Amino acid sequence: KALETYGPIPYTHAGEMALVIPFDSEKEVYTAMFEDLKDAIETLTPLANNGDKIMSDFDVVYKGDVQKWVKYAKSLMLRLAIRLKYADPVMSRQWATEAYGGSIMNLISTIDEEAKMGGEFVNNIQYLADNYGECSMGSSMFAYLSGYKDPRLEKYFRTSEVSWALEAFDGKKYAPLPPGTASPAKTFAGRSVPNFASNTPTYWMRASEICFSHSESNFAPS
Repeated sequence: KALETYGPIPYTHAGEMALVIPFDSEKEVYTAMFEDLKDAIETLTPLANNGDKIMSDFDVVYKGDVQKWVKYAKSLMLRLAIRLKYADPVMSRQWATEAYGGSIMNLISTIDEEAKMGGEFVNNIQYLADNYGECSMGSSMFAYLSGYKDPRLEKYFRTSEVSWALEAFDGKKYAPLPPGTASPAKTFAGRSVPNFASNTPTYWMRASEICFSHSESNFAPS
């Protein structure tokens, strides 16, 4: 996202021992990232076909499962290709087709294949919400979710029993913060925060995203 937000960045020469690292254009960066992914896929595929596992003791995402890493690399390639759909349709089509490879089964397609970090890692959003007091449910979010009777309300945010909590359509109470509030610390103790636990996985990529991306590409039959 930094590339789309800020423009050219150092990529192809990053890490070199030089006083000044040249910046690459957006197209150069995307081209290099696609080639890096292609090289990684070509290197790992023979190992995946053999059912090999590598660095199992150090891999907190897939426990050394090379087949899943190959699917992740192809899915990441598709994600990048989708971002170029309107900026460079030709390049987008080329790499989306490369990622797809004739079958959606080459991509992340099941929950078991999703890239995530869990186990010994504390969920970063949970830590932020519970320790810094800077990640809270806003009143506008509460108004939308409750007003439209959105069943995701209790999945997104924790309930609260503080005196200023509001009852939602589901009969549960939530404590949203008004926007632009500048108040002393702990003024809104008990506020509703994102509904994450310390052991909630931190996802890199989910199967649902790849299904949407595959549909969005319109480059290959389902």
